[in-house]
Amino acid sequence: MTTLHSLTFALIEQLKREITQAARTLRKNPGFGLVVVLTLALGIGANTALFSVLQAVLLRDLPYRHASELVSICERNASQGWDRYAVSLANFYDWRDQNSVFQELAAAAPGVGQLSGPEGPEQIHAAFASANLFPMLGIEPMLGRNFRPEEDQRERANVVILSHRLWETRFRGDTNIIGKALTLSGRDYVVAGVLSSTFRFFTPKTVIGIPANVGEADLWRPLTVWPAALKWRENRDLMAIGRLKPGVSIGQARNEFTMIADRLAKANPGSNGGWSVLIEPLQALVTGQWKAMIAALFGAAGFVLLMVCANVACLALARSASRRREFAVRLAIGASRVGLARQILAENFLLAILGGTLGVLLAHWLIDLLGAMAPAGIPRLDEARIDWRVLAFAAAAVTAVGFGFGLAPAIRASRIDPSLALAEEGRGSSEGPRGSLLRNGLVVAQIAIALTLLGSAGLMLRTMGLLSEVDPGFRSDNLLACDLAPSGPRYASGDANIRLVDQLLARIRGLPQVKLAAVVYGLPFGKMTDSDILVQLDGIDTAESKAPRVASLRQASPGYFEIMGIPVLSGRVIERGDTTNAPRVVVVNEAFSKKFLPGLNPLGRRIISPDLGPNPAEIVGMVRDVKQGSLDAPAHPEIYQPYAQGGMWQFSVVAKTRLAPKEWITFLKQELAAVDPDQPISNFRAIKTDIKDQLATRRFVLLLLSAFATLALVLAALGLYGILSFNLSRRTREMGVRIALGAQRGDVLRLAMGFGIKLMLAGLAAGGLGAVAAGRLLASLLYQVRPGDLTTLAVAVLVLGGSGLAACWLPARRAAIVDPLVALKTD
Repeated sequence: MTTLHSLTFALIEQLKREITQAARTLRKNPGFGLVVVLTLALGIGANTALFSVLQAVLLRDLPYRHASELVSICERNASQGWDRYAVSLANFYDWRDQNSVFQELAAAAPGVGQLSGPEGPEQIHAAFASANLFPMLGIEPMLGRNFRPEEDQRERANVVILSHRLWETRFRGDTNIIGKALTLSGRDYVVAGVLSSTFRFFTPKTVIGIPANVGEADLWRPLTVWPAALKWRENRDLMAIGRLKPGVSIGQARNEFTMIADRLAKANPGSNGGWSVLIEPLQALVTGQWKAMIAALFGAAGFVLLMVCANVACLALARSASRRREFAVRLAIGASRVGLARQILAENFLLAILGGTLGVLLAHWLIDLLGAMAPAGIPRLDEARIDWRVLAFAAAAVTAVGFGFGLAPAIRASRIDPSLALAEEGRGSSEGPRGSLLRNGLVVAQIAIALTLLGSAGLMLRTMGLLSEVDPGFRSDNLLACDLAPSGPRYASGDANIRLVDQLLARIRGLPQVKLAAVVYGLPFGKMTDSDILVQLDGIDTAESKAPRVASLRQASPGYFEIMGIPVLSGRVIERGDTTNAPRVVVVNEAFSKKFLPGLNPLGRRIISPDLGPNPAEIVGMVRDVKQGSLDAPAHPEIYQPYAQGGMWQFSVVAKTRLAPKEWITFLKQELAAVDPDQPISNFRAIKTDIKDQLATRRFVLLLLSAFATLALVLAALGLYGILSFNLSRRTREMGVRIALGAQRGDVLRLAMGFGIKLMLAGLAAGGLGAVAAGRLLASLLYQVRPGDLTTLAVAVLVLGGSGLAACWLPARRAAIVDPLVALKTD
């Protein structure tokens, strides 16, 4: 034991001496140390910040009990191109009763409600949850209790669970809230529980029919069941989650649910024909949308760290070469080769530790910056922070970097032949071609990585440019919008909604500040869930028709197409005469006509669908396609129904007004209060903002890739400049001799630049391959741009080549104008 303690003490003392010696050596050249530390801080800081995001969003399990056992269950319809669709309530209960692979199944559904109180009406996200949802996830309320199984029955569904946010804001954190009553959509409820501030219900954006606001619910109600709902299988609006039984794989669950889906399709061919089931890990579904983006950014940051390491290694090798005489003298007077190598490693590790420490401090700020810049909806991004895992990553990066740029100089110094090195120094010769081979390779690698990042940023820049030129099919200038969902006993029928819309529009259109106003269900880029319906074409579809025709149903008031600037291609649009008592009419878009009536005139054709009413509806007009959910998605078949013939239960008010947004909100609230003071308005915004939000993810990726590419460009140019300056400084005598013997300065300039150009060409060749490979990783984010786009690559080559030539020209010019007399006296 004494021997072990003595050995440990000796190692600690030796380490202290080497660190002290390393610090003393670095103090002699503070400029070198400062450049290296700042460069490493940038690389390690960026990687640490992005690793914290990667860990929070992708690597950590969802905050539920045994999260790895949880799966998402969706419906899918291959014939319609629907890969993930929300679940029918009737199908959900059949799955629950017929399966043998799940411990339990739970479900949630979107919903809105009007919360009444002394503060006035407020529209909130009032979602539904099966009684077992929170217990299955392992969620216990902060106050009160979860739903009870019997509260899934309609007659007992008079309890609610509040979100922590609503409890704090609306009820001022009342700890005695349990058991108190509140009024929601004209109905009395009792508060059963309050969720904790850490609760999150993650809703994947890739499931059709499930809006993101399910995860942002202000209040939860029991998912009640009544006979009519179980018969209406076409209504798919549930998010279903299951917990697998121990030992059951996802493959086994998929096989069993395939058989269940086949049975349901045979029993209900009208509603379930063509539908199957998709089962995926819940974690993968929630985070899958963001995986490519975060992986691409983390990869780009990793490339920057490699460049930083290569750049610093070049500096370290150059500094090591300039200290050859020092190393040779130390070896000649008895220093051990291992000790010399260890001392050089200590110097470089000290720099790496200083750079890593500064990088972690920088990462704190970068994490906040990323959170502010990132697009909305990234799950758990707010949980990104510096914890022990992130610190462990930073420590690993410091270790790797310390070895990465310190090992080669240490090995080279330990292999120096003292007699040969001192003789070369006396003759003023350089370290020879083998001594510069590694530095040359590092510079080539920097150029290749820089081109890879420049090419990636260029692809995203072209994508953003092309998307910004996409015509959404309507004009968004000076358009303001808000959402309204009439609720309460008064609005149990569609006729009441129609009367509310009529009265509200009459008052709004009477305002002198309002040019145009209309209402619509399904405003482009809005937050309302699309309503897809099955339709038949009278006189065209027969009993033998196999593929069902599906179209998105939208309801609009007269003036909607005018205010939106949607061109009418044929026929007419919705008019004031299209009322409840008038013949049923609809307007279709181009995509509907091309897909369902190719080569035929749609006007006069009749559409049959129970969602449009008991009687067929005549197509009276065709309008241009409008981008609805995404700028880069093709248009789908759409049907516009007069609002007075549909009685929409929620809608958006659209107005073109000279009022500022805040003034418009005040006026609109006043006019609605005059019609019905109990109805709230939500989601005020400019429609241009909705369009801008569609580009948020790509804009974020472009911004970060551009920053990384710019940094890589600077580092590559500095690396090329540094190695050429170092090489030419050691060839000053040669250049002086050439000039003294009659060489023209232009010849010397070309000779000096030639070496740098060769390195640059090698780096560009390797970087071209890297840019194509990186483009393929970005493929899901690109729009109408191929990963190997030659134009983008050519521009990136020109930018990098231009900066590289400038980096070569500066030291080459100094060599070309050297005074021969001064040069011959050098060394």
